[in-house]
Amino acid sequence: MTGVRSDEQVDALQAALLAVDRGLVRKVFMAGVNTLGPVEFMENVVMTVMDRIGERWEAGELSLSQVYMAGRICEELSLSVLPESHADRRSDPSVALGVFEDRHQLGKQLVHSVLRNGGCRVHDLGRLTLHDAIATVRTGTVEVLLLSCLMVSSALRIERLCAAIHAESLPVKVIVGGAPFRFDENLWREVGADAMGRTASQALTLIDTVTGVGV
Repeated sequence: MTGVRSDEQVDALQAALLAVDRGLVRKVFMAGVNTLGPVEFMENVVMTVMDRIGERWEAGELSLSQVYMAGRICEELSLSVLPESHADRRSDPSVALGVFEDRHQLGKQLVHSVLRNGGCRVHDLGRLTLHDAIATVRTGTVEVLLLSCLMVSSALRIERLCAAIHAESLPVKVIVGGAPFRFDENLWREVGADAMGRTASQALTLIDTVTGVGV
């Protein structure tokens, strides 16, 4: 069963998360999943809520612990509802993804589920620092690196990663996503990325676009 996201769902989930009311969060979360489906609910409600919470943190209205707890609660619930993976496709490019210099893993988690459900082999790198990311692309084992971040400061540091890739002529394509890139549609170009995804559902198409390999 599918439907359209309502502002009431967003407001209810945000209020429950900020109150750290796990029981109420679960009730709102599961009701939304049953109405919209897991991927649509995660993309249209949960990610909207986390974007709003991130904005309020950057404005000094919330503590980092509130952002962290909201993310952790949603991460735990999402693991129980996201689709299982299909069989791998051997022709896929080597794909890896991670959270770049942030603790918020929801975006990565959702993209990971979409990729696996689409039959794409993907290596989850977890949380990455700039040093980790540069070391990863230098191994020669990754053709496409997908990075998610919540904070603007993290997004801006991706420029150093992309600069290293270009300076060393490494055969790696970088796809970025997360709140900073949705708020500023030119930011992904400014940091030197190859593409930007607004939703997790775009991931397979974007990999196809940057590599020219059907997925």
